[in-house]
Amino acid sequence: MLLHATSLLASQTPRQFDGFQLSSFLGGMAFLGFFAVIFGLPFFLITLKVTGRDQVARLFSGTALSLVAGMFSTIAWLSWSRHRSLVQTLEFGFPNYYEVWQVIGCGLTVIALSVLITLKFANHFMWIPLIAFFFAFGFATAFTAGVSFGPPSQEGIGVFLSLIGVSISVFLISGVTFIIRENRNLRSQATGGR
Repeated sequence: MLLHATSLLASQTPRQFDGFQLSSFLGGMAFLGFFAVIFGLPFFLITLKVTGRDQVARLFSGTALSLVAGMFSTIAWLSWSRHRSLVQTLEFGFPNYYEVWQVIGCGLTVIALSVLITLKFANHFMWIPLIAFFFAFGFATAFTAGVSFGPPSQEGIGVFLSLIGVSISVFLISGVTFIIRENRNLRSQATGGR
């Protein structure tokens, strides 16, 4: 029903902005919004219940920072190439060819930002799926905007796979970071802080 309402809205607004397909973007966002309600909202509510109501501001901050970090990782590394200028990217969307070092840079950025967010916010293991989902949600949102140019083809599959792949990757990275930090804290407490 949500998808039908979105496609109806998009069909009533056939304007294009330099090749940007609003209907493709709205369809992608409806798809991502569905996953946000199905997965993101329960992760948020469970984490809120486990960490306590006094952690609401921290929870919103961590969720928002995860979302922005995911968007930043995509935009910083995958929105350009040496074969396409910024004007061409704005006109035709994200490039479909990346240098190996761009993909490595994107991966390292995802790792670094997910570790930093985990160290800053995760005081309970339930933070890990929350960070992973909203980081991937931000990544996929920027990816959706980037592929909403030209005729739709298989970009929807790429958005879905980026949501799944980045979620799993950030979950593993954040989980390992959390476990290492907790083990260090336990050792420190067992040895009296030495």
